[in-house]
Amino acid sequence: MSEPLDIHRLASASSVSATRQGAFVELIVLHSQPCPANLAIAAYTAPDAPKTPHYYIEASGKVYQFVPEERAARHSGYATWKQRRRNIDRISIGIALEHTPGSPFPPDLLSRLHDLVAQLRARHNLTALDLGLWEAEDQAEAWGQGTLIPTELPPVPVNLVFAQPEGLLGGAAEESSNDDFNCVPLDPPPPTTPVLSAAIAPELLERFWTFLVQETYRQRGGGFHSNWAFHRFALKNDLGAPLAPSSNQSNQVSAGGKTYGFQVFARDTILNEIPQWTAVQRLSDLLGGNIPGSGLARQLLEASFTATGSTLHAEWAFHQFVVRERLGPPLSRSYRISVGGQEYAIQVFAADTLYSPVPRWSDVRRLSATPAGDLANALWVETYKPSGAAYRADTPFQRAAAEAKLGAPLTGVSQVDFEGVDYSMQVFALDTLYSCPDGVVSRLSSLPKPEYVTRFETTRPAQPDPPTQPDHGSPNDALSDRRPSFLMLPLAGQPRISQFYGFTKFSRQRTDIYRATQSRHPGLDFSAPEGTKLLAVGHGLVVCAGTGCPFGANRPGSIVVRYGGVYAVYGHARLALVRKGQLVRPGDVIGEVGNYMSPHLHFELRPVPAQVLGNRDPNQNPVNPGTAFNPIPFFASHLMPFFAEQLARLRGTVSEFCVGGLLDQPDITFGGPLDTRPCTN
Repeated sequence: MSEPLDIHRLASASSVSATRQGAFVELIVLHSQPCPANLAIAAYTAPDAPKTPHYYIEASGKVYQFVPEERAARHSGYATWKQRRRNIDRISIGIALEHTPGSPFPPDLLSRLHDLVAQLRARHNLTALDLGLWEAEDQAEAWGQGTLIPTELPPVPVNLVFAQPEGLLGGAAEESSNDDFNCVPLDPPPPTTPVLSAAIAPELLERFWTFLVQETYRQRGGGFHSNWAFHRFALKNDLGAPLAPSSNQSNQVSAGGKTYGFQVFARDTILNEIPQWTAVQRLSDLLGGNIPGSGLARQLLEASFTATGSTLHAEWAFHQFVVRERLGPPLSRSYRISVGGQEYAIQVFAADTLYSPVPRWSDVRRLSATPAGDLANALWVETYKPSGAAYRADTPFQRAAAEAKLGAPLTGVSQVDFEGVDYSMQVFALDTLYSCPDGVVSRLSSLPKPEYVTRFETTRPAQPDPPTQPDHGSPNDALSDRRPSFLMLPLAGQPRISQFYGFTKFSRQRTDIYRATQSRHPGLDFSAPEGTKLLAVGHGLVVCAGTGCPFGANRPGSIVVRYGGVYAVYGHARLALVRKGQLVRPGDVIGEVGNYMSPHLHFELRPVPAQVLGNRDPNQNPVNPGTAFNPIPFFASHLMPFFAEQLARLRGTVSEFCVGGLLDQPDITFGGPLDTRPCTN
């Protein structure tokens, strides 16, 4: 029998335990508690603590007792044990451990745990069959419901011996202690060399693999849980690092009367219908390379972007490209940089960084395909910024990651200790790299995976609603009487609004310009370089193109398109690429931005007069209704964040609203009385 342990006894709240009333102890239950010891002890001894174990062991091996063994601590709850569902609170001794599930036990902790378990077995006449490991039910983290798994304690490490294959380090194979196990790459060597994994104990390889996975998952994913279906699925399918924790009740997605949990990984977002935990699906399979207009897939795509701190813009060329190419969600906002006198739009995504020369928004390029040089270096500097690490082109990890195209870094290079051996490691979105101080760079994905990962199988999910494609309407809408809904902007990419429709500070000041429009700006001004392509925003009929069109904003020219019940004026166009009577579809190029006082598009909406609504003649002329109204409510809901962002950018400038906001600007009557309200915003 072991020597008596040095046990530090601390008082717990009386409410966390109750008398066993003479019942015999039948089990010893182990709980892994990943939080630091000081926090765990404070929680267990708090006056309002709901649950407390009998014992707690720090990673250093220090043992605490909170509840006398004569009392039953509320440390577990209802669990499945030996084919029965039972309340184990009253018949077990609970031991909490400062330990992260799935990672190796610290040696000092393991040694003290062996001693404590031996003494408990002797005192309560227990056997090796009466030790259980508590696992919370699947992805639930509460203590109250779970499963007890019969377990055996790992042996206490004593001078572990590893065999090195002949020739791998130079020289014959030899035995070495753990202290000598330095700089051995754990990647499988070339076929002509004996496979290393056959020479190293499988349990060591699995511990090392688990250690690296835990380090990878804790960066953004909230830690690794070996019993979670999401994590087994992601590791089996090489989905890379998690970019956000698994969804909780507050951010799960509901569709069709069902609720879905999800977690965002670098290569894909995975989901399951709650509580069908093992029915794991991939979001990319639901999307099929397209951004749907609504439904479960659209909600999950938006939620994936939100989880990484971004917003989905379905009309952006970047976002359409990443969905099509499966590059994962963004890790940064979209912004601009200048390299060699050229301005580029850039956004960092998990699997690659995308950029476009301004203003060629549809010319989407990838950092991974960019030749070495000033531009590539500048893009890498930006790619490192979301990780908080500095870019250094000459490090072995960076060279290996760039060559293997492992996406964006999630960390810098760090030093870690695995069972007394120092390793360097760096987590990239698509893989984790590691090496000994003088060793070669190796990849986590090259290590053999545990059997519980490779044999994981998903169950067949209940079929979700099929994804719906954006409803762009039909050509019949052009001459209908319906109110249109625009699913895209009149300019591609990420245009800037320089002035909104309505009562702005600028229009309030410049009654010389806006006297005819009640001191209000009658449209949306998009600042864009001269020659930028103008796009049809729906199915429409061109009713005027070039010079001489009505409604104003016709210098140097304009284009007027009827979209059902409204006329859209594309003002200050330098070139019309369509003709009167031509039907256009969403996204068709109809002209180019011109320069009137500055290069910009003036986009204005006017109602089609009632007497014209029934006119189906493609050669009809536009008829001036004498009024204009706010274009923003005519754009689809997914574009509202774009307008809100543009307004936020203009706050504090003369382009900000004088009174009101985006959606409550009143209609304009041409020639009506001036709006003389004071500026209150």
